[in-house]
Amino acid sequence: MTDRLVGTRVFSCLPAAFLLLTPFGLLGVGLLGAGPAAAQPTWPEGTWTEATTGRPQVSLDWTKPSFDGETEATSLLTSRLVLSGQYPIGKSTRLVADLPISRFGIDDEDAGRADGVSSTKVGNPYLGAHARLSGGWAVGGGARLPLTSGPEAPDAGDEFRQNAADILALATGSLADMSRVEAFGAETFTARGYGEYTLRSAGGLSGRLRSGLSLLAPTENTDFRENVVLLDYGARAWYDGKRFRVGLGLGGRTNLNADETETFNERSIYFFDSAVQARFGRVRPGFTFRTPLGGEPSDLLDFAAGITVTVAL
Repeated sequence: MTDRLVGTRVFSCLPAAFLLLTPFGLLGVGLLGAGPAAAQPTWPEGTWTEATTGRPQVSLDWTKPSFDGETEATSLLTSRLVLSGQYPIGKSTRLVADLPISRFGIDDEDAGRADGVSSTKVGNPYLGAHARLSGGWAVGGGARLPLTSGPEAPDAGDEFRQNAADILALATGSLADMSRVEAFGAETFTARGYGEYTLRSAGGLSGRLRSGLSLLAPTENTDFRENVVLLDYGARAWYDGKRFRVGLGLGGRTNLNADETETFNERSIYFFDSAVQARFGRVRPGFTFRTPLGGEPSDLLDFAAGITVTVAL
């Protein structure tokens, strides 16, 4: 295994190793060791999907990451899919939930074998709530349930290749969205709380600041896996037109209980995201773009582009 492990510094309890060995060829580098984002109804976590006042809604968010390095062998379906929903409770509170799914695959000829190799992994589902307060303030929080199991570690042969694909499926889902990387953390319970402030102008321009804490607690192998506390922070600005919505955002996450010898940058990751959405009645399709700005994920990922569809029920 490679020594370049995303997560040994920033997310030391996240699971998986981001590489493929021969005959697949080195795809990337390590992500997640063998251990371990919550959502927001105004925009469910990591997305630009706005809430529809007074209506339940469901969303699909499909994201295709572009890895740094020799990745031509990866299949088109190497991607992450999130099914999410929001349900209004009263005038100012919404229940939110999501189910993440990730797939990794190598095309058969490049894998050096007749059938190639692939894996699909279901991540940790999220359940939470978001409440609007007065004066542009809002709060929210929830938990990500530890349903994702860690891959086995067979010694060699077909089982080893399949295990590598399982690990890479988890890594693909984590890298596709840095704001909820722990959605694919094996055997890890996550609790999160946050506050935000939104400022809107009469001309359709708006901005939002958000900050919160995430606790990642291992449910297995607790003798050598420690809890991790992450400080989450970010800002977004967007323009709402009659038919389209355009936005830009910056975010970051910092491990608060990392080794004291590490600098702030060594224990942090930063990312940029943007989105364009259209409104056609109750259906809102859109496009998203994300890229890491710093930290070790920037050595693994060039960018992640995606398609979203939201339907108000």
